Amino acid sequence: MVDRPKAGWPRLMSEADAAEYVGVSLRQFRYERDRGLWPKPKNRGARINTYDRNELDDAVDRLGGAVNDPEGIDLDKEIFSLGTGTNSISR
Repeated sequence: MVDRPKAGWPRLMSEADAAEYVGVSLRQFRYERDRGLWPKPKNRGARINTYDRNELDDAVDRLGGAVNDPEGIDLDKEIFSLGTGTNSISR
């Protein structure tokens, strides 16, 4: 059974909700955030930090690369020269 995200995600969400929203554990989310994969939280004062859903969506879109690319660029061919000419790797 596949877990479905809850409907009506808030625009600003807690760290735990942000991790759930992008589909990783809280520990993994913190690890990836500290390495720049996810946006930094918004400081709303009173020690309340929240993540902007739109910024999380933008970060996920950047991860998608070739999958969501409307131009249909094959990154294996463009970047790694796989399947083209003499630089290709035989499989």
